[in-house]
Amino acid sequence: MSYVKRDLLVHFDDASGQYSFFAVDATDATPLRAAAGGKLAADASFFGDPGSAQAEQAIGRLLLTLLDRAYVAAPPASPDTQTASAQAAIAAGAAEFAQFVELQSRAMKEYSADLLAKAEDLLKAAASLGHEDAAEMLKDWPTVKIVSQKLIARGPH
Repeated sequence: MSYVKRDLLVHFDDASGQYSFFAVDATDATPLRAAAGGKLAADASFFGDPGSAQAEQAIGRLLLTLLDRAYVAAPPASPDTQTASAQAAIAAGAAEFAQFVELQSRAMKEYSADLLAKAEDLLKAAASLGHEDAAEMLKDWPTVKIVSQKLIARGPH
């Protein structure tokens, strides 16, 4: 049996909230790659040692950043819960992190380097206030930022 090179196709279905992964023959994927209007390439070492948990996490975060998906708002809470949650969120930098997520998304949709820079400032502010997700995201931000800048520079297809 001969070796067949495979490509990975990742799809997010908004309706079902499911990710689908397809291993397709690389030859069959050639028209898809050509229609994509460009590529974003990085040497494997860019993500860390191949096969390491660090590399896998960096690639996973990058994939989630690049996938276009709708973010669902949390269900409404009681007024007392909202007040307590708002106070805790402000103290922990959640407002800054939520604004970062929104601005990063807009930066990618609008191909705006200015919005990306503002998003980065909000991410750093949220991390400095002790927001755990922001601190984690900040670790991968250099990679995400480079990729985002390249996609913004490339513009719409």
